[in-house]
Amino acid sequence: MPINRLNYTNRRRINHRDARIVIRERENSPPEFDAHLKLGDYKLPADALVFVEAYRQTRWMRFAFGEVRAIVPPVDRTLSEFDSAEGIQFRVRVTSTSGRKGVMLAEADKIRPKRSDDTDDERVPLLPVQPAELGHLVWKLDFTSDPVLLINKSLDWRAVASSPSFRSLVCPAALREVLIRIRFEEVYPDLDDPEDWKAKWILFGSSLPGCGDVPEEEDWDPFEEWIEMVTEAFASQANSIGLFNEHWHGEASR
Repeated sequence: MPINRLNYTNRRRINHRDARIVIRERENSPPEFDAHLKLGDYKLPADALVFVEAYRQTRWMRFAFGEVRAIVPPVDRTLSEFDSAEGIQFRVRVTSTSGRKGVMLAEADKIRPKRSDDTDDERVPLLPVQPAELGHLVWKLDFTSDPVLLINKSLDWRAVASSPSFRSLVCPAALREVLIRIRFEEVYPDLDDPEDWKAKWILFGSSLPGCGDVPEEEDWDPFEEWIEMVTEAFASQANSIGLFNEHWHGEASR
C-alpha cells in the first residue's frame, strides 16, 4: 500500500536528468568524475551552496561546486577514497547560506553515473555487482544503500558474475531475499516513486509473467505467496534449471 510522504522542510527534489554525472576510470589511478548540473528551474536562492557527494557503502567524499548562480567545479575531482568506479553513487545537495544556514534546500540522491564510454541507451542494472572483502563467503547482498550483489574480491569476480551456473543459483535467491527484506525490514514504498529502489523491485516482480500486482502491505500470507510466484517466474524466464544442467553435465563429462 503506498504511503504518503511529507516534506517538512520543503526540500526540492532535483530530477536526475538535471544532475548528470560522468565517471572516468584511469589506469593505475583512482577514477575522476564530471558533473553537469542544471538548477535554474528550481527557484533556489542564488547564493545557495552546491555540493556533489560520492559514496559507496561506508566510503564518502564531498566536493564543493560553488553557488547556484555560479556553479564552479573544483579542479580536482579525483575519487581518491575509491579503488575503482564499481558501485559508486552520487548525490547533489544545495544548502542555504542565509537564515538557517546549512539547511538543505534541494537534493538529488542515488545518482548512478554514466561512464565516459557509455552510450545513451545503456540500462542501469537492477542489481549492480561489486567486488568486496567477504572472507570465506562467495557472495552476499549489501543493503547499505540500494541493493548490491557483492562477490568475493579474491575471485575473478567479473567472470563469476557472468557465469551461467552462478546466475542460475544466485539470482533467484537474491531476488527472493530482496523482496523478503522489503516486506519485513523496510518502509513499504510509494510505487509511483521512480527513484525508490523498493518500488523498482516490486514493479519488476509485478512485470513477470503471471505474477500480477503485489498484495496489500498488511496481508503477509498473499505477499509470501507472491514472492514465491515471482521467484519461480524469474527462474523460468532466466532458464535457471537449463543453465545449471548445462554446467552440471559439462563438468561431469570432463
